[in-house]
Amino acid sequence: MSIDAAVKVIRARRPGFAPTAALILGAGLGSPAEAVREPTVIPYAELPGFPRPGVAGHGGRLLLGHFAGAPVAVLQGRAHAYEGDVRAMNLPIRVLQRLGCEVLVLTNAAGSLKPEMGPGSL
Repeated sequence: MSIDAAVKVIRARRPGFAPTAALILGAGLGSPAEAVREPTVIPYAELPGFPRPGVAGHGGRLLLGHFAGAPVAVLQGRAHAYEGDVRAMNLPIRVLQRLGCEVLVLTNAAGSLKPEMGPGSL
């Protein structure tokens, strides 16, 4: 695994930065990323072992900065199990942990074919 290699790239791009929380954003969730202050943006292509998202709306970038005053790492997009490798996100999540993230929030877009299931329904 390239955990150490990816961590080295991240630490070189933002020395001394230690995120305590991470967000993995699904398709269409650009607004949380726009709220990150003083962002350092690193494309997944520059991070060894990071999978390239194959779905439209997944930016394929890591943002390091502050959200609501807290140091965060935000992954814009992710690889999906149906794209061929069910373990594709293992490495990015382990990298987040190695950077110091203690909280991980995952988001996704989901829907239903039942008309009575409106937005926000469980």
